[in-house]
Amino acid sequence: MSSDFRIIVIGGGLGGLTLALACLRFGIPFDLYEQAKEFGTVGAGVEIAPNATRVLNRLGLEKEFEAISSPFSERYMVR
Repeated sequence: MSSDFRIIVIGGGLGGLTLALACLRFGIPFDLYEQAKEFGTVGAGVEIAPNATRVLNRLGLEKEFEAISSPFSERYMVR
Protein backbone atom coordinates (compact mmCIF):
# COMPACT_ATOMS: atom_id res chain seq x y z
CA MET A 1 0.00 0.00 0.00
CA SER A 2 1.47 3.37 -0.94
CA SER A 3 1.98 5.99 1.76
CA ASP A 4 -0.48 8.40 0.10
CA PHE A 5 -3.35 5.87 0.14
CA ARG A 6 -6.34 7.12 2.17
CA ILE A 7 -9.91 5.96 2.67
CA ILE A 8 -12.58 8.63 2.30
CA VAL A 9 -15.59 8.06 4.55
CA ILE A 10 -18.67 10.04 3.55
CA GLY A 11 -21.19 10.28 6.38
CA GLY A 12 -20.85 9.89 10.12
CA GLY A 13 -23.76 7.55 10.67
CA LEU A 14 -23.48 4.06 12.10
CA GLY A 15 -21.81 2.66 8.98
CA GLY A 16 -19.41 5.56 8.45
CA LEU A 17 -18.28 5.66 12.06
CA THR A 18 -17.83 1.88 12.10
CA LEU A 19 -15.62 2.10 9.02
CA ALA A 20 -13.65 4.97 10.57
CA LEU A 21 -13.11 2.96 13.77
CA ALA A 22 -11.99 -0.08 11.76
CA CYS A 23 -9.51 2.12 9.88
CA LEU A 24 -8.14 3.39 13.20
CA ARG A 25 -7.81 -0.14 14.58
CA PHE A 26 -5.93 -1.37 11.49
CA GLY A 27 -3.79 1.73 11.00
CA ILE A 28 -5.39 2.73 7.70
CA PRO A 29 -5.39 6.49 7.08
CA PHE A 30 -8.82 7.99 6.40
CA ASP A 31 -10.74 11.24 6.16
CA LEU A 32 -14.29 11.41 7.55
CA TYR A 33 -16.77 13.91 6.11
CA GLU A 34 -20.09 14.66 7.80
CA GLN A 35 -22.42 17.57 7.08
CA ALA A 36 -23.83 17.85 10.62
CA LYS A 37 -22.05 20.34 12.86
CA GLU A 38 -22.06 17.91 15.79
CA PHE A 39 -22.89 14.31 16.56
CA GLY A 40 -25.91 13.51 18.70
CA THR A 41 -28.94 11.29 19.06
CA VAL A 42 -31.90 11.76 16.75
CA GLY A 43 -34.41 9.79 18.81
CA ALA A 44 -34.67 6.82 16.49
CA GLY A 45 -34.26 3.23 17.55
CA VAL A 46 -31.92 1.03 15.55
CA GLU A 47 -32.07 -2.74 15.21
CA ILE A 48 -28.62 -4.22 14.74
CA ALA A 49 -28.47 -7.70 13.21
CA PRO A 50 -26.34 -10.41 14.85
CA ASN A 51 -23.69 -10.33 12.11
CA ALA A 52 -23.28 -6.54 12.53
CA THR A 53 -23.15 -6.95 16.30
CA ARG A 54 -20.24 -9.38 15.92
CA VAL A 55 -18.30 -6.79 13.90
CA LEU A 56 -18.94 -4.07 16.48
CA ASN A 57 -17.88 -6.44 19.28
CA ARG A 58 -14.62 -7.23 17.44
CA LEU A 59 -13.96 -3.49 17.24
CA GLY A 60 -14.18 -3.34 21.04
CA LEU A 61 -17.65 -1.84 21.45
CA GLU A 62 -19.38 -4.72 23.24
CA LYS A 63 -19.58 -3.08 26.69
CA GLU A 64 -20.71 0.27 25.26
CA PHE A 65 -23.54 -1.34 23.29
CA GLU A 66 -24.63 -3.48 26.23
CA ALA A 67 -24.88 -0.33 28.36
CA ILE A 68 -27.30 1.44 25.99
CA SER A 69 -29.21 -1.43 24.40
CA SER A 70 -32.38 -3.25 25.33
CA PRO A 71 -33.48 -6.63 23.97
CA PHE A 72 -36.76 -7.02 22.12
CA SER A 73 -39.67 -8.26 24.16
CA GLU A 74 -41.79 -8.71 21.01
CA ARG A 75 -41.13 -8.45 17.32
CA TYR A 76 -43.51 -7.91 14.42
CA MET A 77 -42.68 -8.01 10.73
CA VAL A 78 -44.95 -5.98 8.44
CA ARG A 79 -44.97 -6.33 4.69
